[in-house]
Amino acid sequence: LQNYALAREPDVATTLWLTQSLASLFACPAKPLVLARNAALGMLNHLPALRYPLAAQLMGLGSRTTDDNWS
Repeated sequence: LQNYALAREPDVATTLWLTQSLASLFACPAKPLVLARNAALGMLNHLPALRYPLAAQLMGLGSRTTDDNWS
């Protein structure tokens, strides 16, 4: 279990940082920032190569692969 926890530390730290950053970004009501983030979200709808890794990271699965071995 300790190996698993150690292996997950970087992913957990990245997920926490990304979640906090996005929360701050979406909490800011400044019009230029609202326009920029709306444009970025619109682009994500058309760019699955970026959308899927972002979704995986936000779920805490950013560095996982199908053959991970937690022995």
